[in-house]
Amino acid sequence: MKSADLNRLLIETFPELKEEYEAEVGWQDGDDTGSHIVYGDVLNRYFREGLAKGSGEMLSKGFSFIETVLEMDDPYATNVIVASVLFSLEYDLRDRNDIRHMLGPKTRRAFEGIY
Repeated sequence: MKSADLNRLLIETFPELKEEYEAEVGWQDGDDTGSHIVYGDVLNRYFREGLAKGSGEMLSKGFSFIETVLEMDDPYATNVIVASVLFSLEYDLRDRNDIRHMLGPKTRRAFEGIY
């Protein structure tokens, strides 16, 4: 999978992030901007906003998306999710047992590799 494909998947799933996404990639390489940058900046902010608001809906949607990407078994996509999203969120989620039920099996295994 290429960055442009993975980036488009993010916006197809989260159309509410389109404006933030366009601001992020507008001064870079557009849709070809590296997904590590896009996911690290845009998707992580989405998760942190969900955590700050206590929005189970946002977090559930976010973790469902992560599980979907991990299920693709694409090495690049998996690397983006683990290195740029889960590593970044690990500290915020470490003691959040209240959200463990939102994690799919592949997401749980990825987090176990981080802890």
